[in-house]
Amino acid sequence: MQAAQSRIFATLVAAAVAVSCFPLIHGFPFGHDWIFELVRIAEYGHALEAGQLPPFWANNLYGGYGSPIFLFYAPLFMLVASAFAAMFDSVAWGATATLVLFTALAAVFVIRMMLSLFATRDALSHATARIAAYLYVLNPYLIGDKLLRNANAEFAALCVAPLAFWGLFAVRSTPRRGALLLAAGVALTTLAHNLTALVVATLLLLAAGILYPPHADRARFLHVCGGVMLGLLMSAFFWLPALLLRSQVQLEQMTLGKFDFHQNFPPLSSWFGFEFYSLGWWSLAILAMSLVFAWRKPLERHLRVLNYAALGAALTLLALQMQSSAWVWEQVPLLPLFQFPWRMMGPLALVIALLGALLFFKLARGLRGTTLIAAELVTLAVGVANAMPQLDQYQPLSAATTASLFAGLTAAAIRNTSAPATVLDEYLPKGASAATTTQFRATQDPILSSHPPVQLHIASNIAGHSTIEIIASEPATLHVARWAFPVWEVAVNGAPTPLQPGRLQNVDISVPAGRSEIILELHPPTIRVYGIAASLLGILLWIALMFFNRGRT
Repeated sequence: MQAAQSRIFATLVAAAVAVSCFPLIHGFPFGHDWIFELVRIAEYGHALEAGQLPPFWANNLYGGYGSPIFLFYAPLFMLVASAFAAMFDSVAWGATATLVLFTALAAVFVIRMMLSLFATRDALSHATARIAAYLYVLNPYLIGDKLLRNANAEFAALCVAPLAFWGLFAVRSTPRRGALLLAAGVALTTLAHNLTALVVATLLLLAAGILYPPHADRARFLHVCGGVMLGLLMSAFFWLPALLLRSQVQLEQMTLGKFDFHQNFPPLSSWFGFEFYSLGWWSLAILAMSLVFAWRKPLERHLRVLNYAALGAALTLLALQMQSSAWVWEQVPLLPLFQFPWRMMGPLALVIALLGALLFFKLARGLRGTTLIAAELVTLAVGVANAMPQLDQYQPLSAATTASLFAGLTAAAIRNTSAPATVLDEYLPKGASAATTTQFRATQDPILSSHPPVQLHIASNIAGHSTIEIIASEPATLHVARWAFPVWEVAVNGAPTPLQPGRLQNVDISVPAGRSEIILELHPPTIRVYGIAASLLGILLWIALMFFNRGRT
């Protein structure tokens, strides 16, 4: 009987995931940024095939000049999607499968997050955990990320963030195991979307200070801090170069013009409506009822404290979307990079799922058997109704577009058509211009020209490695159709030669008179190498602690 009930309840969770993903049976969404997402995934796969582990340079972008995009753009979704793309032989279907996978992970992590709060795993606690999963995977903001905006990196981060909170809550009963889960969640969230990770890390540390006050529960608080630090160590290969090399690219473009946060505070009327970034009316009802019942039907102490903290977080995240919070946005470093204050709706969706589950736990106490199941089904049905307006806005890629993608996302096609990977050119090196790549194309790839002219023979030219043989009557300069960024190493006749930025911010190479062999090779920046070493150390430490923890139990 119990096994049959478990299967039924698992089916309900699967049904919520299926409803959230149902439009995807028609294919990848024709949303705001569909082409950018698919080009990034394709280029990530091409970089993997070229031997970049992990990828740091997109060889084919900007007509072959390349781009350091993978040093700055979080890789988790691209990594998983490129693996599925190889499996399905389709970038679009690979990305679609990844959206479904992350939706399912979100449901699992939210359920585990909620169950970690309850000492007794009875029918009500399990129902409460499932309610949180329904509310989260059916939240209109997450559906908007997935089906309307093509905000795949942010969507992936929101799906794995509950793993970090599962760890945070689990620290209460099993500190070491909780810290390890927390570390994994922080690492995955950081690798999914660096901006969302900033908000999640802030919420984690604030919640830790409330749930495990350092003056009263120092050991648990230190476990949380250790988990966050270990998660950052495991993801250092990404965030370390992204942070330290950001001055070498044009990130300031992300905060100018229509991307200036001052112009993007949403009207209050859109918060709980059905814009592509809204939460839907059900979220407003949950927030209102949570406020009404905050001091009624008391919970156990840790649940009561968590409920108050979640209410505070919800109100803060809403306040950050008001025009009156502009001063905060101006003062807090990195916050303007969010561009759109309504992006706070993502973390808010998780907070509302938590509040809704705790509200259900309060109101459903005393319900048993079929009455409790009926209450759960009604909540699921309302969640589906709240999601329908967002689901109805989905549009698939047309058959013609999907067919053209098979040829249009090859390495050669991306290079020859200068297919875009971002809305802006924020990941171009300082001083470089996208216009250069159309105005100045290589005459013999990778060579633009030479001054004075020399005899050229391209002995080899594969992704990330070129061997060029020349005969020069006098010292000359080769102008190379590659951006001057600290990823290139040049050797002339076997001797390392300093890389010189050209007038186009391309690579210039000085060569002597006579016969010479020039080798141009792609290598990860030094800070990326240090980051990989740190991440490997963190992963080994995580594995060692996990096995040590199992040995103790």
